[in-house]
Amino acid sequence: AGNIYPCNTTSAAFTVTLPASPTAGQLIGLFDYAGTFATNNLIVLPNGATVENDATSLILDLNGAYVSFVYTSATTNWKLMQTPGTASSVSSTTTNLDQTFLLMGV
Repeated sequence: AGNIYPCNTTSAAFTVTLPASPTAGQLIGLFDYAGTFATNNLIVLPNGATVENDATSLILDLNGAYVSFVYTSATTNWKLMQTPGTASSVSSTTTNLDQTFLLMGV
């Protein structure tokens, strides 16, 4: 089971901190329902863990972006899941991690 959170950065950028004690298989989804991440970014902190083996924050800066994280284990931590959508809905990339991930627009 997991949770999907609508994030509204219309007024200002803000930070989401991933859970401190996640369990294997835990899913967290974040999406830009107001279409304002490019103006006011959403910052995701891994909270002492890593996302794709990177302990730095992830900055979401694509309007309409949706990203989901799944916790795999204490060894591999959080992984980015493939986001729903079609190739035609890909509108930007972010390179805050060691790899480049496509973020899907809605």
